[in-house]
Amino acid sequence: MDVSLEELLYAFDLNGYVIIRGGLTEEQVKQCNDSINSNIHHFRERKDSLRNSKRDEFGANAEKGRLDCGNFLWWDKPHAQVFRDMLVIPKLVPFLNSILGEGYRMDHLPLAIIQEPGAEGFDFHGGSINQSTNDWDDSISYDYRHGKIRTRLINIAFALTETHGEEDGGFVVVPGSHKSNFPLPENFLSMSSSLLHDLIKVPRLNAGDIIIFTEAVTHGALIWKGKSPRRTLFYRYAPGNCAYGRAFTERESLLNNDNNNSKSDNNITPNSNTSTTTTATTISAFSFTSLFNELNDVQRVLFQPPFHSRLDRLSLVLDEKDGIVKPKILCPRAEDKKQFDFDVYGQ
Repeated sequence: MDVSLEELLYAFDLNGYVIIRGGLTEEQVKQCNDSINSNIHHFRERKDSLRNSKRDEFGANAEKGRLDCGNFLWWDKPHAQVFRDMLVIPKLVPFLNSILGEGYRMDHLPLAIIQEPGAEGFDFHGGSINQSTNDWDDSISYDYRHGKIRTRLINIAFALTETHGEEDGGFVVVPGSHKSNFPLPENFLSMSSSLLHDLIKVPRLNAGDIIIFTEAVTHGALIWKGKSPRRTLFYRYAPGNCAYGRAFTERESLLNNDNNNSKSDNNITPNSNTSTTTTATTISAFSFTSLFNELNDVQRVLFQPPFHSRLDRLSLVLDEKDGIVKPKILCPRAEDKKQFDFDVYGQ
């Protein structure tokens, strides 16, 4: 990555997103696409009420829905490995620490999407103002105070195929809308405003380019008009004490699981909230416990449940000398306080 942290922060604060050209190597892109080709049966089409597009301008009447898959971390080896390796990209760690705070965590599970030629897009969504209530949406908010950016939810989009901007469709964004004090006007939502064309951006992307955007910036996807399918991976992250999604939950309590099965020396346990909708079949096929035990110590840090860094939260730190990311407790809690917590709360 040939841009500085200072440049990334300026562009991100200005626009609500930043594009890192060539963020993935050609070999990484090839491995991702080869793995998807071998596991295409895992993808599910969004149909009827599950469509992301409710408006004609974004493909409500398109003949095809978007194809989604969120279980690729569990795919058979070696197909899953490239996606697991992308959980932590060393050159992105300082930037993510700067906009999310140390101790940031994965929010939702990663998602792979495919837009076949003629497939629906995704209506404009996100934005600093909730379109339904016209209130400030703190759940995905963006803020800058006392020299620090803080955003509640960010998305890292990995382009696995080439896109040619508006002539193809795909990702569309309203730069700067993460700072807007007004909801998106109806004529913008319907793409009918004469002002909109000068405000939106449909970036041209090469396979391997990375878009990092705050969910507080208004964005969507246009109908895909490219000659070949569009493929994108989404990895979403939040501050360490925040949670938006609930995709790590399982019916069984992971905290009651035998921690001796974990390979981690850091005694990290994943979120153990209870899901009432997960089926036994899903748990058996895609057990988070089994995945957790196959990740390395650095990757496991991302799956800590949300809590504050002052309570011995592990953070990811890039060692600038050797370029290696290492887990570290940045705010160690005093032993007497931990003992008192145990005496009072029993944990």
